[in-house]
Amino acid sequence: MLSRGRPTASGQDDLFNPEVELLLPPRLAVEGKVLRSPVRQLAVPALHLRCRLRQFAIRQVVGYETTLRSGETLKIISAKTATPLQADLILLVAGVTAPERIVEALELGEGRWINPSPIRIDALDRNERVDRLTAVSTSWIDAVHLREGRAATAGQVSRPGLRRPQIGALHAALAHATRSTDPATIVMPTGTGKTETMLALNAYRRFERLLVVVPTDALRAQIAGKFETFGVLRQQQCLDEKAAFPLVMRLSHIPTTTAEVDEIFDSANVVVTTMQIAGRAEAAVQEQMAARASALFIDEAHHIGAPTWARFRGLFTDREPPLPIVQFTATPFREDGRRVDGEFIYIYPLKKAQAEGYFKPIRFEAVFGLDQADADLAIAEKLGEVLKGDLTAGLNHLAMARCQTIARANDLQQLYSVLYPELRPVIVHSQQSVRERRDNLAALRRCDSRIIVCVDMLGEGFDLPELKIAALHDPHKSIAVTIQFVGRFTRQDPRLGDATVIANTGVDDIDRSLAKLYAEDADWNALVEALSTAKIDRQVRRADMFKGFVGDLSDIPLQTLEPKMNAVVYRTSCDGWEPLRAEDLYNPGVYLGMKVNPHQRVAIFVTRSEEQAG
Repeated sequence: MLSRGRPTASGQDDLFNPEVELLLPPRLAVEGKVLRSPVRQLAVPALHLRCRLRQFAIRQVVGYETTLRSGETLKIISAKTATPLQADLILLVAGVTAPERIVEALELGEGRWINPSPIRIDALDRNERVDRLTAVSTSWIDAVHLREGRAATAGQVSRPGLRRPQIGALHAALAHATRSTDPATIVMPTGTGKTETMLALNAYRRFERLLVVVPTDALRAQIAGKFETFGVLRQQQCLDEKAAFPLVMRLSHIPTTTAEVDEIFDSANVVVTTMQIAGRAEAAVQEQMAARASALFIDEAHHIGAPTWARFRGLFTDREPPLPIVQFTATPFREDGRRVDGEFIYIYPLKKAQAEGYFKPIRFEAVFGLDQADADLAIAEKLGEVLKGDLTAGLNHLAMARCQTIARANDLQQLYSVLYPELRPVIVHSQQSVRERRDNLAALRRCDSRIIVCVDMLGEGFDLPELKIAALHDPHKSIAVTIQFVGRFTRQDPRLGDATVIANTGVDDIDRSLAKLYAEDADWNALVEALSTAKIDRQVRRADMFKGFVGDLSDIPLQTLEPKMNAVVYRTSCDGWEPLRAEDLYNPGVYLGMKVNPHQRVAIFVTRSEEQAG
C-alpha cells in the first residue's frame, strides 16, 4: 500500500514520508443503549483518505499524523494515553506502529476513535432526544433527489443516480400513497437495490419514526447498518449533505410495557426489529407500537403470510387513519402456498434485471452421482476446478457449499479441507458459538478462506458480492428458496465475473417444478426467469382476485378456503347475474354470508350442514 504519489493539498507533508490510503472508520454522533437495545447516529461515514503520514513524538507518545483537506489534524496512536495530543481527531489502532500495518488494520475495521467521542444516548433526556429526532427529519426536506443514473456510452458521460428499478419503485410508492391506504408490495429481484429504495422512500416521505420488521437477526443488523449510513445515496448524489443521518435502534429485546414503547420511539428515527421480538410482545405493547410508529416497512415480505406477521401488521391497518405500510420482497410467493397480500404496486421482472445487467448470468455445471458419497466428491472437485480457474483469471471469487444438516456440513468440511487445505474451508451452522460463526465469516470476508460450508445460514441478511460459486450438495425443495438463494450469487459488480451453480443431475427427490433446473443441459438463466415470472404472475392474479371481493362474509377469510375434491363450482351463462338471491334458498343460521367479485363475476358463500348420527 506504500507508494511515492503526489503531495496532499496541504503542501506541508514531506515527500519522504510514506503516502498511504487509509480507511478511516465511521465517526458517531450518538451512541449507547436504550432498554438494552443499541442506538447509533452517524456523524461522518467511513472514508477512504489518501495522505502522507508524518511521525510525531509528544513526551512518551509516538505515532503518526496528517492534515486533512478540511484542515483538521489527525493523529494515529497505538495505545491509550492521558497525554494531551493537541489534535482535532485521534484514532487508536491498538498495537500497530508501522504505516503499512496501520493500513492493514484499518481495512480490517480495527481502528477506534478516541477523539471526538460521541454523545451518550443516556445523557440526553426525553425532550432532548425528541428534539434531535425532529431536527433529523426536518433536515430531509427537499434533500432527496429521484434522479436516474446513467452509464457512460459513446458520446455521453456517466451520471450518478438511482437505478431504473429503484426509480420505478419509488415513483410507484409515492403514487400509491396519494390514492390508497392499503398495504403496498414492491417486488425487486435480489441485486437491484431494494434496500436503497427503502432508504430513499423513508427520507423522501420524512417518516419521523419508522418501524422496520425483518425475519432474522442477521438481516436486522444489515438493514440497520444501511439506514445508519444512507447506503450509497450520497455517493450517487441522490441525497444532499445537509440531510442528517437518522438515529437507528436495533431493537433486540421485547418491550414489556407501553411506557417502554414510548421510550423506544422517542429515542430513534428508525427502529429495526424482528418478528420474533415484535410478535411476542403483549397485545397492549404491540398496539402502542402501532400507535407510535409513523410508518411500517416489512422486508422479505413473503413471510407475511405467517399468522404472527399477519396479526401484527393488522394493528397498523386497523389504526385510524391507517398507517403507511410498504412491503418489500424479491420472491413474493410462499413455500406453504399462502398468498403474499397487499396491493402489488411495482414488480420489476427478473427478465429485465437480467437484460439490464443487475442479475448476472448463471453458469450451470452439472455433475452426476447416483449415491451421496460419489455426488459429494464430484461436486467438491468441480467447485475446486471452477474456483481455481476464476482465481487464475484474476477474479476475486469465493465459493459456498450448501447442505441440509449439521452432520452433513461437518463431513463436507472435512472433505473440502482434505481436497483444498490451501483454500482454508470454514463452516457455519446454528450450533456454533456466536464468536466462532463471526470469526469464520470474517475469514471469508477477508478472503483468508475461499470456501464456506453452510447449513442455510447465508440466506436473508448476508451480503457478500464475492460469493460467486454455489455448490448444492443438497438442493432446495422449492422454487421460492432456490430463486432467493441463487440471487445472492448474481449481484452485479464490474470487478467480478458471472455466477456458477454446481449440482448433481442424478438427484431424484426434488419438487417436480424444479426438475428442469437439474437436467444436464439446463439453462438456469432462462429457467430461473421463467419459474420466477410464472410464480409472480400467479400471485398478482390471486391478489387482484381477492382484492375485488366485497360482501358480509367476514368471519371466514377467503384465503383460508381450500376446496376439497368434492367441491362444486357453478358457471352461469345468464345475462342477469344476481348471486345475492342465493340468500332466498336458505334459512337464517344456515346461510353464513357471501363475498362477491363483480368484475370477475365470482361469488363465494358458505352454508352450514349438519347430519345426525344414525
